[in-house]
Amino acid sequence: MISYEPPILQIHNHHAPGCGVPPRIEEQPGQYVGYFENEYGEQMVLVLDRATGAGLLYAGDAG
Repeated sequence: MISYEPPILQIHNHHAPGCGVPPRIEEQPGQYVGYFENEYGEQMVLVLDRATGAGLLYAGDAG
């Protein structure tokens, strides 16, 4: 893993504890990580593998 100090972005979880433990995401080489937050405070994180195109979308209150 490539480490750059200090981090350029830290995101605070806006979801209630009932949504579960938020993911800890550390970008790996070859990944794209995107963060989205709308006007209602709903948060989503996309982690995409550039080589395969496979990805995960984390959404805290999506069930």
